[in-house]
Amino acid sequence: MNNGEGLQILQYEQGQKYEPHYDFFHDQFNKSPANGGQRIATMLMYLSDVEEGGHTVFPNSAQKPPADAPGLNECTKRGLHVKPRKGDALLFYSLTADGEEDRTSLHGACPVVKGVKWSATKWMHVGAFGVGNARRKACVNSNSQCVAWAAQGECEKNPMYMKDECGPACKACTARAIYL
Repeated sequence: MNNGEGLQILQYEQGQKYEPHYDFFHDQFNKSPANGGQRIATMLMYLSDVEEGGHTVFPNSAQKPPADAPGLNECTKRGLHVKPRKGDALLFYSLTADGEEDRTSLHGACPVVKGVKWSATKWMHVGAFGVGNARRKACVNSNSQCVAWAAQGECEKNPMYMKDECGPACKACTARAIYL
């Protein structure tokens, strides 16, 4: 996947947690299109079962668990939460459909109470991401459907993808660009 960062593997032992945070970037350098642009999505894969604790929690979620729900702790009471189960994966977006930072994507890892938690994280960017700035140098239609999509209005409906991957079809290339 040319828009994805390398896989990050994490191990959480008893008492370890990860405070709530956003996966999108706050600084201009990291969210620059020249560096792959903003992180658009996160795939969190659970590599082990956890005997107790270790949930992923979304404190800014609109959906909150009922205060009297059984089995809740101080961490899982904060918002929508997912219990880690080996083989499960959780996909969530850091940006809204119009490219704005999604504040409901705030998430954290609750403390492991019993057992060990292993997870793998894969972040996907708006544009191509790679070591040494491996972005496409030429402005090209990277998909054979670009012209058809542009004719259907996708350049306006989905500008982040279309202008990066279908530049000529969207007339989004600079005068110095090379058309292939």
